Amino acid sequence: MADDFGARLVRLRKARGLSQRDLAARTGIKAQNLSQIERGGRAQVRYNTLVRLIDALDCSADVLFGLEDDTPPVLAEGTAKQRKMVHA
Repeated sequence: MADDFGARLVRLRKARGLSQRDLAARTGIKAQNLSQIERGGRAQVRYNTLVRLIDALDCSADVLFGLEDDTPPVLAEGTAKQRKMVHA
């Protein structure tokens, strides 16, 4: 389960265009500690660390724990003109 959590953390971080150093700066968590969490090297993560990650990644706890999906809906395939018509 720790590996799943770490993989989700990496995916969320990268989806927001953040490096480990960027996320570390936003959370006040050392980059080496984030690396350990992402690699599954920490079996338990402190509550205040989770809160900082949730705030910095602008996601819900459900998304961070994998209970809810954070993937944006995919537009139906079509031409750029068709997509513009849908959003007009």
